Amino acid sequence: MFFYIMLGVVLFATLAFTVSRGMRGSQTNAMSVRKAELAATEILDYAQKISNAVDKLRRKGCSETEISFDGALTHFPAQFTTLYVNPNSPADKSCHVYNMAGGRIANIDPLDRNYLIEQGTLDWPDSKFYFHRAMRVNDIGISARVDLIMNLANIKKEICVKINDFVDVANPSGIPPRDTDGPNGGPFTGTFWVDAITGILTVNTAGNEVDGKYSMCIVSNGGVS
Repeated sequence: MFFYIMLGVVLFATLAFTVSRGMRGSQTNAMSVRKAELAATEILDYAQKISNAVDKLRRKGCSETEISFDGALTHFPAQFTTLYVNPNSPADKSCHVYNMAGGRIANIDPLDRNYLIEQGTLDWPDSKFYFHRAMRVNDIGISARVDLIMNLANIKKEICVKINDFVDVANPSGIPPRDTDGPNGGPFTGTFWVDAITGILTVNTAGNEVDGKYSMCIVSNGGVS
């Protein structure tokens, strides 16, 4: 099973910018409580930096469709480096989150790989923050609109639990809540998307633990270990 974390949201007018991250639940290499707390703090801090950068670009006049995350995957194999190219973004990169002309976020791997469940070489975007174009969280923004969600897969369970502790999301029986839908929707490249059959992909948990939450860690149905 996989976990996602959703961290630090900034409102895009009627849209919400959420940061998410994930992890696999069959973790056997236990972390100490203190290490898990430090890791959770680092992840939340980085999420807040991204949130602040997006907010800064919006204040500078960048529309939500001009925001670009191009540059986030510079250190990944070539097939991933253009994943976030946004044709709507200004050529001077003033609306790029990962550029000194825009949000001024360094395009380096921000996290210790020891925070993640090992999954091969981790040389693909699931081992780094991923920006979704077609998801939403209940009770955030307008129900008929998509949120911009950032996630990272394969976080260790201990860190996931601590993140929820820090952001006041319940961990039923000590386990992060499960997302019953396992939504996805593809990378954000300047446009939002709604599935023609299922409609807006919503993050749902049985106990509604994450409704209205801008930050969270949940078990996803998106994979089985």
